[in-house]
This record gives sequence, structure tokens and C-alpha cells, in this order.
Amino acid sequence: MLLLMGKTREALIFGIVGVTIASVAILGDYTLGQIVTRGRPFSSPGDTFAAFPSGHVFGTTVFFGFVAFLAAHYRWNKKLMIPTLTLLALGVLLVGPARIYEQAHWPTDVAAGYLLGGLWLLVAIAVYMYLHDAKWLSSLQKTETLLDEDCPSCLTERSIASLVLLNPEKGTATKVYQPPFLVRVIYWLAFQARFPYVANQFAFKAAIYRRKVAGKLTQHMFGKDLVAGVLSVNDNGGKYEFVTEFIPGEKVENDTEVREYLAQVSETFSQAGLSVWQINPHNPHAHTNLIRTPQGDLKIIDLESALATPFLPKGQRRSAMKAGNFPVFDDIDFPRMRAFLADNAASLEASLGPKGLAELEHSVGHLQELIHSWKASDLRLWGRLAKWTYRFFNWKATYTTSKAAVSGADAATQSFFNAGIERWDREGRLETAESDALKGYLSSREVNVAMRHLGVHLVMSAIFRFPIGSAIRFLWTLSFWLNSK
Repeated sequence: MLLLMGKTREALIFGIVGVTIASVAILGDYTLGQIVTRGRPFSSPGDTFAAFPSGHVFGTTVFFGFVAFLAAHYRWNKKLMIPTLTLLALGVLLVGPARIYEQAHWPTDVAAGYLLGGLWLLVAIAVYMYLHDAKWLSSLQKTETLLDEDCPSCLTERSIASLVLLNPEKGTATKVYQPPFLVRVIYWLAFQARFPYVANQFAFKAAIYRRKVAGKLTQHMFGKDLVAGVLSVNDNGGKYEFVTEFIPGEKVENDTEVREYLAQVSETFSQAGLSVWQINPHNPHAHTNLIRTPQGDLKIIDLESALATPFLPKGQRRSAMKAGNFPVFDDIDFPRMRAFLADNAASLEASLGPKGLAELEHSVGHLQELIHSWKASDLRLWGRLAKWTYRFFNWKATYTTSKAAVSGADAATQSFFNAGIERWDREGRLETAESDALKGYLSSREVNVAMRHLGVHLVMSAIFRFPIGSAIRFLWTLSFWLNSK
């Protein structure tokens, strides 16, 4: 598969990983079988194969899971990837019950196969990603450096996932993300995609507008923009350089003043729906994202995260689950942000001015579009699961929405048909007499009865997605058919 995609180096790595992992897995499976020495449910006297753990389940989980990882990692076309992942998942889920049904294994054998297969799959993914970036596997891969020999005053700073070149002469801070192995693995496990601040243009563009929004909020709070702005995002052969303004000043200590400042800013950011981990006073490294300027201001120089976290932000937990923002990584609660702008419109206009408020609203609009494009480029299985789970258990809201929609279903359908008739009348497809006759027919009692059912079907199609919507529409029709008998 990798060879067909033109990824020769990756195919070599896959071969190395596959042979090694398979060899160790077979040896481990055999060793466990000899230790446990459990026979099969209905084994013949000459059958010497151990039942624990299930080798079929173990192998299927590892192999199919690794193929799914490759599909997500290399971003197959979604029309091809979703059916492929569905088939792979079904294969993994069904092999266990099939082995029990065939009386080849006990249920605990199958459970052990799934558990060990899942653990071994994580090992295989980790080894693959490590080898993928190993310099000794490619003579073409060179160590990158940002040091400028013509800039004696330049300095470099390192963070957990990036290298930053500080150039006081140009007034720039150029950041290149070089996330270590563990950071990349954590992000992939969370979102089934590559670390975004390496080659995802939507993530970088979203970071630009996130800083603009944050800057406007600090201006609203303190009367001045206290967030380092983005000057440019440079595409350097598929790897991006994130260039922000250089903020002269000194580093700060994690003292009481700094923690109080961080608490104040993070509280406002949280109310506005912004991600706050980078400036959260509970983050032991949050103070390193601040610089004290010569004027004495505390200015934020970094708002981009390195690690995904399963801990949902305070005050945004329900909305995060509803939107599928799980795990959390530089996410924005846009309903909360829109509500904040609406509730504080007067004070925001007073502090920012009409032009500043318009710029803030413009930045929020662009930020929402870019965040959506960024997330659409990631698979985000856990986020999808969180969203579906929220919808499944949030029956009260679903019932209220459905009831309100169904109550006006017949009127909505009547309006839909009338609009169509009027459009055809304007386009000359119908004579005036024909148009009036159709409207009269639609107003008849017999048609109104059917109209209600059609409207309910249309409404349910909008509220409930396949396959739930199909089942509910069938039950609705069945209930009325039974009542008519």
C-alpha cells in the first residue's frame, strides 16, 4: 500500500516494524500459551495448541489497527478512508465473537487477545513513528538550525515542541516546531493525525486569529494589547515558520503578582470561550509564556499548545462534549464566544471603539472557519465519539427540539410546497389557473393529513442522522398504521 502511494522509505520502515513486531508477538503469544496451559473448549486429544490468548484476535487487532493508523496518518481521501476504517473496525470487533461461536476459545481468551493486541498496536505505532523520523534511516535528513551567522545578537530558545530564534535587530521571533517523539505520539493518539504546528496551514492561520482575538480581549481588560502579534507564517518546503513580533524585556518568576495576572486573564479568556491552558495559573510553566516589558507590562508571547489533554476546561465541559472538542488542544467554544460578544457589546465598544469591536468580530469569524477546516483535516475519533455520546444521552434537549419542530411540521411542509408552486408560476411552468388549483388541493383535509406525516419525516431527517433517523421515521409511520387498524 505504501509503495503504491510512492512512499518507499515508509514502506521500508513498515517492513522493519512489521517483521520485528510480528516475530516478537508470535514468540510472546506462544510463551503466554505455555505459561497458562489452557486447552480449547472442545479440543481433540492430539490438539496441542494453547487457547490463551486468542491468536486470531491478537493478530487481527494489531494488523487491522495498524492499517487503520496508516490510513489516518497519511490522510487518505475521506470517501475511501471512512468505509475502509469501518470495515477494519468491524473485522476487529467480529473476530472475537466468531472465535467464541466456533468454540475455539473461551471468552477470557478473546478478551486477553483484544487487550494484548491493543497494547501491542500502541507499541507498533510508537516504533513506526520513532523510526519514521530517525536520522540514521535517511542520509537526506539533516538537522535543522535557525541560527543566523550574520546575526550576533540573535538568541535561541527551546520549548517542549519548538525552537525559537529571537532576532532583536529585525524585531522578530521565529518559531519552528520540532515536536519530540512523545508529543507526536500523544497528539496522534488523541486526534489520529500529525502534530498540527508542523505542516497544517489551517492550524497556523487559526493561531494568527486566536492571537488577534486574545489581543483585543487584553486591550478590553487593560487598555492595551498584551499579546505578541503574528507577523507572518512562512512555508519552508512544507514545514512552516511561525514569525511573531519580538518582545524586548525580561523573563518573569512564578510569583504572586504573575499568578494573579494569569488568573485574571485566564478567567476572561474562559468566559470568552478561548483556550486557556497556556496562561492557566495551575500550569506550572504558564509564567514562561510571559515577558515583562521595559514599561512594566506583562505580555503574552505564546498561546500555542504542545500537548493534548483529556481534561475539559472549567465552564466549557458541556459545550466541549457537545461540539466534540475532546481531547482538548487549542479549542475554541464559539457559542460561548458569540454569547460573550453579545452580552458585553456595550463595554467592548467602549474599550475598543466601534472599529476595534468590528475587527474583533471579524477575527472571530475567520477563526471559526479556520478551526473548522483544521479539525476537518484530522480524523478525531474520540471527539466524534464524545459528540455522539452527548447527543445520545441528551434526550431532554432532543425531545424538546423534536417536539417543537414536529408541532409546526405541517405548516412548514405547506409553506415548502406553496413556495415551489409560486416559483414555478413565476418561471412560467404553470398557468395561473393550475397554480390556484394546486394550492386549493394542498389545502384540502385529505392532503393536510398526509402533509403532517411528510413534514414530520422531513423534520426528523434534519434532527436525527442515519441510522437513528431512519428507525424513528419507520416507527412513526408504523405507530399511525397500527392506530388506524
